[in-house]
Formats: sequence, structure tokens, C-alpha cells
Amino acid sequence: MDLENIVREEMKHFFGQSEKIASRLQAADKIWRKNPPCWQPISGRFRKVREEMHQTHQLYLQKQISGDGFRDLYTPAEERMKQLNAELPRLEAEVDS
Repeated sequence: MDLENIVREEMKHFFGQSEKIASRLQAADKIWRKNPPCWQPISGRFRKVREEMHQTHQLYLQKQISGDGFRDLYTPAEERMKQLNAELPRLEAEVDS
């Protein structure tokens, strides 16, 4: 076998893989579309908790709730936000794998 034939065989092998890669990417895309990332619902909850925190803060600034009332409403939301923040990187890593 001469060098030219070796190069041809290597090229066939290399470019032949592109079809396999393309079909795997298409299969992965179908799975992705059918099953949205598991972190999307969490990011929605994140936005909801963030909005609740903002509303509570606005009530406090408008003097519609006391400092104690603010703390009672804001502290659980703040804890939930911390939990969501801790959960997101784990889920993103799971999706990446």
C-alpha cells in the first residue's frame, strides 16, 4: 500500500464519521425537544420567588408591612432562593452529562 492509498483510507474513515456524528446529533436534538432541560422548571420557580421577594420589599418600603412582617415573609423566600441557587449547578451538570 502506498502513501496515497493510506491517506485516502484515512480520509474515508475521517469523513465517514461525519454521518454518524450528524445522526447522533439529530437523535440528541429530538430527545432534547421532547424532554426540556430539568432545570427549566427550577429557573421558573427562581423567577417566581425573586418576584415575591421584590413585592415584599416594595410593601415594606411603602410602609404597608412592619419590619417583623417583612422578616416573616422575606426570610422563607430568601431561604428558598438559596436552595434553588444551590440546586441549579447540580442540574446543569446533569444536563451537560
